[in-house]
Amino acid sequence: MDDGRPFAHPRTVRENAAAKSPSDGLDSLHRTEADFIESPSVPENYQTWESHHEAAVIGCGALGTILVTNFARAEGWTLTGVMARTKAHAEALAANAGCRAATTLEELLADKPDLVVEIAGIGAAKAYGEAVLEAGCDFVLVSAGALADADWKARMTETALRT
Repeated sequence: MDDGRPFAHPRTVRENAAAKSPSDGLDSLHRTEADFIESPSVPENYQTWESHHEAAVIGCGALGTILVTNFARAEGWTLTGVMARTKAHAEALAANAGCRAATTLEELLADKPDLVVEIAGIGAAKAYGEAVLEAGCDFVLVSAGALADADWKARMTETALRT
């Protein structure tokens, strides 16, 4: 439900709970609406999602296949493309999902998706993350291990805040 308020950062919720209940007991798990109102500032270019979304997926392996299958069935979502290293993998999954098959990021972004999900591994995340953000798309990072690289994480954060 979108009531116009920004999403509260989990750390803010934990800090608010700790301030209200210094014990580590179950009391700290209870949240009030006020816990979610006190959130970090939201960038000026913050936009709420509309009712229909277009997404693209980087990765056509086992997990990518599960994700693409569910995107194809999800109400309010259109899958614009899937990307793999090999044309055959991309084409096979794209044919089942009814979307574009891509082997390059340029091909994947040709339909200007709102969201790109990386589910292909740390190498793919690092190779394509910044370019996805630069293209104006939101980027969902599944290979969270990429965040262990502090330099890459800093570049991604800077790019996300700038775009």
